[in-house]
Amino acid sequence: MLMRTLRRNVKWIMLIIVIVFSLSILGYYGFGTRGQDNNAGKDYAVAKVDGQKILRSTMDRSVRDYVQRAEIRDLSSKDLPGIYKKTLDNLVIQAALRNEVEELGIKASEAEIDEQIDQIEDQFPTKEAFQQYIERNGIKMDDLRESVSNNLSQMQLLESVTMDVSVTEEEMKKFYEDTKGIFFTQPSGIDLNIAEFSNRDAAEHVLHLLRNDFSWDEASAQVDSEDILQFVPYEETVFIPESRFVEQLQPLSELGVLDVSDVIEVSSDDYALFLNRGYVNEKNIAFEEVSGDVKEMLISQKEGKAQQKYLDDLKASVEVEILDPELFATPEVKENAENPVETSADNS
Repeated sequence: MLMRTLRRNVKWIMLIIVIVFSLSILGYYGFGTRGQDNNAGKDYAVAKVDGQKILRSTMDRSVRDYVQRAEIRDLSSKDLPGIYKKTLDNLVIQAALRNEVEELGIKASEAEIDEQIDQIEDQFPTKEAFQQYIERNGIKMDDLRESVSNNLSQMQLLESVTMDVSVTEEEMKKFYEDTKGIFFTQPSGIDLNIAEFSNRDAAEHVLHLLRNDFSWDEASAQVDSEDILQFVPYEETVFIPESRFVEQLQPLSELGVLDVSDVIEVSSDDYALFLNRGYVNEKNIAFEEVSGDVKEMLISQKEGKAQQKYLDDLKASVEVEILDPELFATPEVKENAENPVETSADNS
């Protein structure tokens, strides 16, 4: 529906992505599940992380997974070294987090793992769809549980790094002043009453009543409640910015104040009426109205910086040995290596 918000549990969808990625690169730890590539006979170690060899086939699988997840198009050979390096960096971070979690004795309980498996499963339409997904990706349930356990432990570790993060009123006001033109500006648009119906007859009937001196609330009350998909009472309004006045909603840009639109077909089973309650000019939203959002954004920013610094420090503790430098070298580095710049000493 036009007004219905599609709510998704982003946290656990992201956890699925992390888990699939983790399982796809854990072959070098001994519990990969997808099997070797067709060129396994030519496989070789491209790097060592914490003494563990990383095979070229493992890197190639991980790169393919990354490209597919990120929906990267028009990938060129120049892009590959950077993606290989990102994949290697992820392995280093995982090794660092794994070592720290083990050293600190952080471990998720079976109940926590069960809860998160259920949360992940709930993101699929049916239990069978979830099973088909993990089977299609070659994921065993034991590996999934172990990956969930590792991720939960690492999340707990990273959350502990940010426990003391806080912001002051002065920081919040400065952030607001610096960014209000970007984050806290309401664009121009219209305040509207909206009614949506499952069939055109109901919408046309309400429109007829409105044009014959029925009030907004009275007219909508004359149709069967089962025909009403969404209804915003007269005393409430919904703001729609001008940028949304395209395609079906384009007629709203010409709607006079207190005028009712013609029936607009949003979809084959969604017919809407709009009552213009007044145009709204672009304006900055007052600090008092958005202080909660400002605080949340600042805390999130500080938490991100704290976690990044923590990860950078942890990465420095992991021993990394590159066995195939050419795989991770950018074209510029390769070119410079093949064609070194001549110095004055060389010319002499």
